[in-house]
This record gives sequence, structure tokens and C-alpha cells, in this order.
Amino acid sequence: MHVLVASLAVACGAVSPTAEGEGGAAGDHGAHGGYAGSGGSAAITSSAGSSSSGSASSANSSPGGSGSNDEDAALPPPPDDSCARFGLQMEFTPGDCPQALCADSLCDCFILCLPARNGSCMTKVNCAAACAAGLDAVFECATSASPCQSAADCAGGLCVFDDGAATGQCGDGGPGARCRHDHDCRMGNCVAVAENGARGCSSGGDGEPCNRSADCPSGGCLLEAGKLAGRCSAGIANSECRDSADCRPGFHCIPFFSRLVCTAGKLNEPCDDNERCESGHCWLGLGGGRCTAGMLDEPCDDGSDCESGFCGGAIEGSSLGSACTGGENGVGCGTDSDCQSGRCAKPHGPEIPGSGKCTAGKLGDACSKDAHCDSAACAGTDNGNHAGTCSSRALKADCERDAHCDSGHCAYTPLFAQGACTDGNVGSACVESSQCASGHCSKGDGSLGECLAN
Repeated sequence: MHVLVASLAVACGAVSPTAEGEGGAAGDHGAHGGYAGSGGSAAITSSAGSSSSGSASSANSSPGGSGSNDEDAALPPPPDDSCARFGLQMEFTPGDCPQALCADSLCDCFILCLPARNGSCMTKVNCAAACAAGLDAVFECATSASPCQSAADCAGGLCVFDDGAATGQCGDGGPGARCRHDHDCRMGNCVAVAENGARGCSSGGDGEPCNRSADCPSGGCLLEAGKLAGRCSAGIANSECRDSADCRPGFHCIPFFSRLVCTAGKLNEPCDDNERCESGHCWLGLGGGRCTAGMLDEPCDDGSDCESGFCGGAIEGSSLGSACTGGENGVGCGTDSDCQSGRCAKPHGPEIPGSGKCTAGKLGDACSKDAHCDSAACAGTDNGNHAGTCSSRALKADCERDAHCDSGHCAYTPLFAQGACTDGNVGSACVESSQCASGHCSKGDGSLGECLAN
């Protein structure tokens, strides 16, 4: 039985394989974009041709025209980014790649056999080209790319030809797709997308690559001096800019995360301080601000971001950032200034938005320090590890230190984080006998007991 082998410079499947040992004159890998026979195999070879973008040449189905125009004459020819440069060889095998063919790496850069299209296995590759491009590029060609001689050979209806080549490579014509001329793109232009002249389709929309303003019907092309590839900018909210001159009238160029963008200060537009926003409220968030109305539950950095003047609640569904509140008792808070009462009961530690509750400081209300209570006694916090409650200071009332008691004595057990005000008389709280007038405490194990008569 013949073993079917196809030596394809792109993924197999668009070229019919031939039986090993049948037909095929010996060929040179440097042939001009055609098929070069080698021991009965068919090889699609890398063309020597190149082109500039923006052509208005023949229809996509026509191979090889140069198509460059005067406007793009300054662009360098594109680098060879075709799958043909890899010289991939495929062996048609059922199932996975056979171990006998794939025991060793194909190249010193550890490129291995790859399952390819139509039940084939990539068993040979031009190592110099493959190692320079990387495994991802090789894998893409082996599994996805298809050679073509006309648009009819391609599911997407676009066959991309290098100038002078008889064989092309199927493309989809979408944004960023490989191209050589404008007719290789479904909309917009074929532009240089990198400083090495690599070409890709650009719709000309905001943020799309460009080489000149004519590539950007939405606005202008932000192109640094001496650079080949830039970005289209519409000059409106969120459009990239270098300074305010790149923005439309009424818009300003401001820092936003790691770039500069245009803004007019409308709601939800970028901002870098409150004065940038028509509402007067700019939430800076985690590095990129946006204008808000400052209403309840909207994100905020501090009270100046809120119409109420209070910021401290948690943003719904997020553990990051604060939300505007009314500052009334019972709402979430992070610091005392987040509350109308000036009292935010929360555990000690980092100021986590919404981790506390605004409190009035009355008896039994939540607290996290003595200053939160009208009685100046906040007990049950386990020395600040969690929120406590405001105590009455009376005998047997909760306490953590002597200052919490009108009697001046607090029987407190650190072991159980529990305490009660005492005067040492019979029935009063104690932890040890020395706290009792009788010299006798019902407990001696570190827990809270009561003073005995004798």
C-alpha cells in the first residue's frame, strides 16, 4: 500500500496528495510561488515577490499583480510572513502522529511533529524559518492555513497573493488579517501594522492601525515622527491622543491608565480629577478615572465624589472600591468620616470599604473603640479584633479594662475574651480571688466566676 505524503509549505488539505514514488519532477524550493516537485510530493514554495499596501489592482482571484500606488511608495516591502516559508511536509496518517516519525524534535528549538489538517501529520519543516518565527506561527500554518490559486479555493472567498506569485494563501479579510493589497480586505485598507512592514487589514475605525490619515475615515492617524505604523483616532471620548490638539473641539487629552485619551467630561467618560467632569465627580478607581453622577451606590474614592458627601459602602458585587452612601446609621463604612455620626464600627486593620457600620453610639450599639460610645466604654472587641458593643459601665456590665467601669474595676479574662464590671462584693464578677473582698472566687481556671462569701 502506498503511503500518501504531501510536502506542503502551508497546511495540507487544499492540494491533492500524490502517492509516494509516483510522478513529480525534482524541484527547487526557491521556485516563484508555484509547485516544485520532489520525489512525488507537491510543495508550495515561498515567493520572492512583495507589495505595498493600498493597491487598486485586479480582483482578488487574480494572482501576482504588484498594485502599489504612489501614496504608499514610501512603505517598505512586507516581510515574508507566508506559511510557504516554513516548507512544511505532511504525511497523511490516520489518527495521531505516528511515534516512528516523531520520536525526535524536528528542530533544535524543540519544534515537534504536529497533528495537522485532514488527518495529516507535520513531519518536516524549514528549521531556520520555524525557529525564527516560533511554534505558534508554525502551529497556525500547520492546522489552519490553506494554499490557493484563486478566491474560489477559499471558504472566505479571499486568496492573498504575494506579487509575482502563482499561488497564494487564503485569508478572511477581517481586521488584522494578513493582506498585500486593499482588495484582500473586506473593508478599509491593507496597511503596514508593524515597523518591519508587515501588512494587515484595517477598518480605519478608532484605534485601528494606519500609515496616513487617509487610512482613517473616522479621524486622523496618530503617527510618531520616523515611525511607520500608527493608530487611527476619532478624537472623541476614549480615543487615543498625544495632546488636546488630537481631540475634537470641547475634548481634552488626559492620562488614562497607561495611555492618553480624549474626554469631554460627560458621564462615564474618562477623567483624572473632579474638575474634568461636568458633574464635579471623578472616580479614579484603580488607575483610570471616569465621571459619575455621585448618586447613592455609585463608585467613589472619598466624600467629594458623592452628592451626599459620604463614601464608604462596598460596591455591589465587588470587594474593590467604595460606593456613595447617605452616611446614616447602619450603612456600610470604612472610616469614621464615612458616617454622619462620625462613628464607624469596624474591626481594626486595613480600611476595607463597607467592612464597618455607621453607629449612633447608644447603649448596645456597635462600636470598635471607646470614642464611638456615649458611655466611652466599647466592650467585647477582643482588643480590637472585631466590633463590640457600647456598655453601660454598671456592675456586671461588659468590659475589657478598668476604665470601662464606674466602679473602677473590670474582671477580665484574656483566655475567654470576656469581662464584667465588679466591686468585689459577694456575687460580683471575678477571675481570681484577689478581686473579691472575701478573698474567694468561684473559679480559678482563668474563666469568669463570682465572688463567694467565704
